[in-house]
Amino acid sequence: MSRHPAAAARFRLTNLDQTAWALADATGRSQLVQAIWVYDGPIDAAGVQRFADNFAVGGGNRVVERARLPFARPRWVRPPGAAPVSFAAAARPRADLLRWADECADPPLDPEAGPAWRVAVQPFDDGSTAVAMTVSHVIGDAYGGFQEIGLAIAGRGVDLGYSAAGSQTGLAATVADLAQVIRDLPATIRGAREWWRSGRLRPRPASLRADAPGDDRIVSIPAVVARVQLERWNRRARDAGGNAATLLAAFAVDLAGRVGHTGADGRVTLLIPTNLRTGPHDLRANAFGFGRVAVPAAAGRDHDRLRAVLDEARTTGLAGDGPEDSMLALVPGLTRRGVRRLADRFFDYAGDPPTSLSNLGILPPELASVDGTEAGWFIARPIDVGVRARDLRRTNGHLVVVASAIRTRHHDRRAWTISVEHADAAGERTRDDLRAAVRATFDALGVDGHLE
Repeated sequence: MSRHPAAAARFRLTNLDQTAWALADATGRSQLVQAIWVYDGPIDAAGVQRFADNFAVGGGNRVVERARLPFARPRWVRPPGAAPVSFAAAARPRADLLRWADECADPPLDPEAGPAWRVAVQPFDDGSTAVAMTVSHVIGDAYGGFQEIGLAIAGRGVDLGYSAAGSQTGLAATVADLAQVIRDLPATIRGAREWWRSGRLRPRPASLRADAPGDDRIVSIPAVVARVQLERWNRRARDAGGNAATLLAAFAVDLAGRVGHTGADGRVTLLIPTNLRTGPHDLRANAFGFGRVAVPAAAGRDHDRLRAVLDEARTTGLAGDGPEDSMLALVPGLTRRGVRRLADRFFDYAGDPPTSLSNLGILPPELASVDGTEAGWFIARPIDVGVRARDLRRTNGHLVVVASAIRTRHHDRRAWTISVEHADAAGERTRDDLRAAVRATFDALGVDGHLE
């Protein structure tokens, strides 16, 4: 385990990271990233524990500590102790895999008090075993989280030198907070100007001007996972005149149209993140930019058009620095109510709900071996918990597609995994409804996929 000596100056949360934490704190909604390894037989319990111990001393094990001054940005600190691995004794039906994975997000993870991550192991009645690691999106996005997981599996984690939680006290910490506020003052002024210039925070969106019955109701977001043999996916993409990425975009566009997650004109808006992470010493939890592009329904099978759309999204994501980015500098000075109003305006999509599409691509092969041996299947998936009915009404529903693959040593285990979350604006769709829509989308695209 190595230590990065220059990390101490970078312990402050970025504006984007603080916004992610402030939104979770103000709304009670948690976005989580989950990795699941499915083994055909028993796992090496000591190997899984070794992985968790390695992760605990690496750069991914951190929590948020509030600044002493209420309008200063908080810090990353090392939590007191690590979350233990939970080993279930009794086997469950294999059909319970996703239900069990959902349960791993309960109780919700706390990126401030901790734990911000946990690992669980579950045997199934067909002799298989699953390992699930669930991580708060506040402490790491998918790219950063899987980077840290891979380093922990390989025993190459980097100790970034976080201070222990509660160790920064007294006058020195207060002076450091004040100095940071002064350094941030130009960005704060620019954010305030953009606030008033854009008018985004007034008036309230029409969709939220009046409460509706049941607005506080917590809604469970249905989710499914599918896998396609990697070579079959690539071959089908080539046959359609595209590549793995354009076929995934075609999948997202077709699925969005099938479940009615479209704009008033029938177009599908894709919200595509672009990884901006620079390496293991990059302290940002959320290091990505967003590209937002609209795809006419008729273009959903045009792979040349989809290739251009993906290129446009990547260019936009790499550029960043839009009006919303400027206004994030105001978050340290906002109350919880102010943060909720910010969320209302940033995420009020009116008649144009976006489909979030994350293509993680081919992940490093070491990610397949959480216990030291290669798993039969690796799943990367998002989980949203604490979602209220008003959230779905504000965003006109919720649709997230995340895809990844690992090029394993065993040819027959190379799978393209697609994880999907979807809820309509009323929160009435079920997992079975979503399974049917995903199956119909595969059929329409000529893809032979297995639904978990």
